Amino acid sequence: MSILAIAGAGIAGMVLSFPAAHNFLLPGGLLNPNPKALTIASVQGWTILVLTRIVLLFCRAIPPPIWAIVALFVLFPGILPGAIALGLNNLGILGTLMTETNENLEKPPLEALKAQGTPGMLLFLYGILPINLPRFLAYILYRWEVCIRETVMVGKS
Repeated sequence: MSILAIAGAGIAGMVLSFPAAHNFLLPGGLLNPNPKALTIASVQGWTILVLTRIVLLFCRAIPPPIWAIVALFVLFPGILPGAIALGLNNLGILGTLMTETNENLEKPPLEALKAQGTPGMLLFLYGILPINLPRFLAYILYRWEVCIRETVMVGKS
């Protein structure tokens, strides 16, 4: 149950952490370089940022036993409702931790890549991911240990 939960939460947390970070899609961010433009892209960036932060906050705010009860209304009793409950709660926690990691990136290496004319996708693949993946893995392993302990509590409810 914990392996299934942490795998889903880790992947989803990584995916949601990038749009939830202030320094990616907002004007002047790493993937939206024009700082003064108030266009559809900046409104879209703010909308995506707020929505992903709300999703992470909502997932983090509800404890796993409550998520398990909600999942039991939809699914049959077994491992899957417990894994979904643990995964949703850990998604909120991991997504927030990974978002903070993204916001605290070292800027000089990324600005050097941008100054050389690197496109946004290559900046992401060669500049951001190699810096963040070890930190993401450390957070995932830390939360997996917590998830193993929470499995006992969710399994009894």
